Amino acid sequence: MREGFQFGACVGRAQKVPQRWDGGEREQQWRFDVGGDDDELGVPKNRLELAGGAGTGKEKVRVAVEGTKNAVNAAANADVRRLVFTSSIGAVHMNPNRSLDTVLNEECWSDLDCWSDLDYCKKTNNWYCYGKMVAEIVAVDMSKKRGLDLVVVVPPLTVGPMLQPNLNGSVSRVLTYMRGTKKAYRNAVMGLVDVRDVAQSHLLVYENPAASGRYFCIGTVVHRKEFVGMLSEMFPEYPITTK
Repeated sequence: MREGFQFGACVGRAQKVPQRWDGGEREQQWRFDVGGDDDELGVPKNRLELAGGAGTGKEKVRVAVEGTKNAVNAAANADVRRLVFTSSIGAVHMNPNRSLDTVLNEECWSDLDCWSDLDYCKKTNNWYCYGKMVAEIVAVDMSKKRGLDLVVVVPPLTVGPMLQPNLNGSVSRVLTYMRGTKKAYRNAVMGLVDVRDVAQSHLLVYENPAASGRYFCIGTVVHRKEFVGMLSEMFPEYPITTK
């Protein structure tokens, strides 16, 4: 908003959202039914569209895919030329068959090594990663068919200030370590990024006409031991997972 952009926040029920930016001066509402007919969507013309699929169960995978289709169609119908799609590291990292020597970067998109393994996601009931991967694939295919200039931003675990009072998926994952409900941490590294950097990355790829394809938006990478160690220092009163 500081840059003069208009944006839309996706909420389940508008009447349940009390927040009003600038005293309500900037607030407008558009109907978006993720499972409905895209012809019914009210989308302002020539505005920045940020679309992302989410989900933790089979039904939410369906909603993520249908919602992505509708978002892409709505953007195309509104004469939007560039679409910035928010994906997730979940669409990338769940692949046990990938060699440890494989390098993942912005050039890595068409190779299967650059994606999570759908069969592995099914076997492990990781419908979140499954949904993220399928939603991104759908966004790419639909954008090509509708003639949209698609750019994908792929953030890892996103932390930082929250607009909503309830916990989101990323913070909930951190909370499992803080409450000690996760009995042990994996011997692995994890990526982290500030939500404000994610927002800025969307503006950068949207405004740069040379931007194309897929961009990883990662602020830092730490081992999980280091991560829980930082949590222990910051919140010594919590029974944080330590092994």
